[in-house]
Amino acid sequence: MNNKVSNESIDKVMSEYLSEELSQPGKIDELKQWEASKIAELLVKIEREFHWANTPWWKRWYSGIPKP
Repeated sequence: MNNKVSNESIDKVMSEYLSEELSQPGKIDELKQWEASKIAELLVKIEREFHWANTPWWKRWYSGIPKP
């Protein structure tokens, strides 16, 4: 159950990020030319930022997790 909620939250964050990015002129045409690895890299970056933002500050500080 928790994993499903987390996945839904990640989907929401990714959708918002991509909607914002792709609303800029020419970005959709640029995205069409991207290779799959570049798209995967962007999705991993968004997921890391999401998990970092949802990790308590003390856990990030204690474990030395750097900001992505």
